[in-house]
Amino acid sequence: MRKNKFIVTISSGLFLLAAVIGVNRVKAMMPILPSNGIFGQNQYYSVVFNGKGEAAVAAKLVFQNNGSSAFNKVKIEIPGTNIRLIRAVQEAYSREEYCIQWNQVCTEQGSNGQCLKYERQCSQWHWRPKIWQPIYYALSPQIDELSNSVQYNFDLRAPIRGQEQGALLLYYKVPNYTKKSRGVFHFSFETIKVPYDVNYVRVAVNVQEGLYLKGGEAETQYRPNDRIAFKSLSPEAEGVMSSALSAFSNQISYARGYVKTTSGLDPWESFKVKGIYAKSHFALYRWQIIGSILGTLAFLASISGLIWWLIKRNRKKVLSQTRKRTKTNFLALKIFGTGIGSAIITIVLILLSFWLLQWMNYHISYRYQGFPMLLIMLISGILVLVTIFGPALYFGIKYGASKGVWVLLATIVTLIVIGGITLLLYVLFFAKHYYPPYPIYKGIPMQAK
Repeated sequence: MRKNKFIVTISSGLFLLAAVIGVNRVKAMMPILPSNGIFGQNQYYSVVFNGKGEAAVAAKLVFQNNGSSAFNKVKIEIPGTNIRLIRAVQEAYSREEYCIQWNQVCTEQGSNGQCLKYERQCSQWHWRPKIWQPIYYALSPQIDELSNSVQYNFDLRAPIRGQEQGALLLYYKVPNYTKKSRGVFHFSFETIKVPYDVNYVRVAVNVQEGLYLKGGEAETQYRPNDRIAFKSLSPEAEGVMSSALSAFSNQISYARGYVKTTSGLDPWESFKVKGIYAKSHFALYRWQIIGSILGTLAFLASISGLIWWLIKRNRKKVLSQTRKRTKTNFLALKIFGTGIGSAIITIVLILLSFWLLQWMNYHISYRYQGFPMLLIMLISGILVLVTIFGPALYFGIKYGASKGVWVLLATIVTLIVIGGITLLLYVLFFAKHYYPPYPIYKGIPMQAK
């Protein structure tokens, strides 16, 4: 009875642990939506690091004029040295008048005073910015280089009216946000400082093709047309509408990758995002890989030591007892060996089923995938259940319930250890993403071959 309670307790704990990990994983995968920017200034960044440690930054700075009078000057400070501001664009919004209150007004009366005709007329008009149809102006700032940053003063081509918004779109490069150590780049990206309270900041970090970012997606693939969004705007333009610039502006807010956010910054405060990336998975995850290898070796050494100890303990008894007694002495070896073998066969079946489903997904039209995939999952599920519970059931019937429970425990422990190692190695070296993150100003991503 106590053994059964112990088994139930252990199983419940493992189930709850798996549930907690699954919920946290789902939360981590959920997209982080930006703030609406009504009550303060907002900043959005799409940062891409290359193999030389240089950061290419696309930034959108949203300014909310909470006062009553318009302003036409903006001062910002970009942390770092040797900064190259490649392009600066103002995103301005025109205004339109709209009605907030409609009334039915009598426009024609009869001789007896009765209204013969009503018309719907507006009794109260308001103005609102047309944020869905922005106008873009090229800007040329005044530059003031400080000791550890560069200050830019912009004269806005379209003043931001009271209680309305405007934005700056910046594309710049900074070479000194990283430090390289043993093949690993350690970056510390710092956001732009402004003389206002900042409501919300969102930073999405990615890396160029062939590099691997810890904490983000595997790699970035894109076409080398990094200035396509700015080609429609000449420096002399008085104000143009551009679908490319509009898409560029909107997508900065939702860029994917290694995403960090913060809120409530004071004037002239900045937000730092730290992380690492490298040219290989091994350099990035070397300690995890070494730890996994050592853990596997320790597990195998423990199993080997247990088997050697059991053989040594029972050697004398085996030589002096009958054949039937000999089989009984080796029952423990059979239990552990069967559990380990059952776990290995289960993992192989799962991998084969996964690869078969992947092959069907690539080579068979989606119209005809439903029934074969369902059949494969059904057969693989049955085989997995048989390999996990079949040996335990056999030993339980032949040698007793306790022996069956030991076989099941040996199978589960081996599945957790070897399955975790297999999953880690698969994610590090073989996992591919259908929609890899990419810097939105790099154009449309190419499909991975």
